[in-house]
Amino acid sequence: MTKTLGFRDTGVAGVDCDFVALGETEEELFRNALEHGRTFHGMEDIPKHLQERMRKFIREEKTASISDGTQNGMQRTFLKIGGLRFRP
Repeated sequence: MTKTLGFRDTGVAGVDCDFVALGETEEELFRNALEHGRTFHGMEDIPKHLQERMRKFIREEKTASISDGTQNGMQRTFLKIGGLRFRP
């Protein structure tokens, strides 16, 4: 399952960002979060104390099946590229 971390959910002061970091592991998730932070916010690193605080907001995401009233049903899927998530 993919781990997700929505920056806005963390409640970190001064964070006005809708980015959602993704990763198969916490390491990958924080690596993707840092890459975004460097590119868009000029961050040098994510301090350990902040990582600890953010850990409680990490969620496990799986593909959800949504019934459309037929036998086939529909499936909500996400296209993942690096740490970004897109709905096709």
